[in-house]
Order: sequence, then structure tokens, then C-alpha cells
Amino acid sequence: MNHENKSPKSTEKGKLSVAQTMGYWLSLIILTLVVLSMLIPSAPLFIRLFVPFPKLEEVHYWKGVVDAVATNKSSKNNWIGYRFFINTESGRHEFSFGYWGRKHTPENPFYIDKSIGEIWYHPLYGTVKYEFKISHGDLLGKTFQGTYEGSLNYYEKFFVDSEYGKNVAIILIAYVLGVYQIIKQKKKKLVEIEKNSLKQSY
Repeated sequence: MNHENKSPKSTEKGKLSVAQTMGYWLSLIILTLVVLSMLIPSAPLFIRLFVPFPKLEEVHYWKGVVDAVATNKSSKNNWIGYRFFINTESGRHEFSFGYWGRKHTPENPFYIDKSIGEIWYHPLYGTVKYEFKISHGDLLGKTFQGTYEGSLNYYEKFFVDSEYGKNVAIILIAYVLGVYQIIKQKKKKLVEIEKNSLKQSY
């Protein structure tokens, strides 16, 4: 009885094995996830392009006592990161300053802490209007304000698309090149498998 040596079924006729196919898909998925994470700081550009700036009646309005919670320290042991909460009759709500993906800490967060605040907040555009009445320190009784008109004016006139567009272009070009390399390696492997299949057939 003749016994023929057969190559694995998954590599016959120039086919990749299941493990090889999954490997290429996994590489593509990982590359995509990395690129998406790199695009997060450029999210304000996409927000501005696809989400209209909200009207005041379209945002959350909260009034209550503000907590400014320090989250991390610099090498010199100075607080550099904060999360902001406002405690209202309806509960505790977190708010932030700046567009989603590019949040920032306002000046004098120490004074904002424990102040009586009014917040107009949008989950993508951040705090579009605010008023804080300071309750401690040398600025006791003073009020910090940020107007809706100021937020709208920044959106319409001072938002620099190119600041984000350049980063997006670089990242997307890198992504395309990465995908090209994955496809190129896959085709190269298919050619090798095809050659090996032809050799085994003789």
C-alpha cells in the first residue's frame, strides 16, 4: 500500500494555516487599537467637525459645592492633575474643562475647591459656562466666571484645526503604512507556501 505524504490541510494550495491567519488579524487589530489611542488627543478636531456646538438649554446645569481632587504629582511634589466634582441636590457629578480628549486644569484650582459653583456642562465640549464663588483664602467672596459667549467665540474663531490636523495626518499615514506592511508580509508568506506546495507535488 502506498502512503502519500500530505502537507497540512491549512497550507494546501497556497492557503495560510488558521494560526497564521489569526496572527495577521491580531496584528491588524493591535495596530488599529494603538492608532485609535494615539488619535484621542486629536479628538477635539473630530468633535468640532461632526458635533455642533451646544446651546445652553442642551447642556447639563448643576449648582452646588465643588470638590477639586488632586490626582497626581510632579517630580517636585506639586499637584498637577485634578478631577472636578460638584455636589448638588440630585447627587455628585463630575465635570471637566476643555474638549474631550484634550482636557485641561484651569488656573487656581485650589480656590475652586469648596466654592459654590454653577456649571453648564457638555460631555464632549466640557464646561461651556461656569461661575465659582470662592469660599476660602485671600480671594474669599470673589467670583470666577467663564462665559458661554467666550466658549462659543473660541469654537468659532480661535480653534486651530491645523494644530490637530497635522497630528491626525501623521498618525493615519503611519497606520496605512503599517497595514501595507502586514498585507505585504501576508502575500509573501502565501508565495512561500505556494512554492513549497509545488515542490511537494513533484
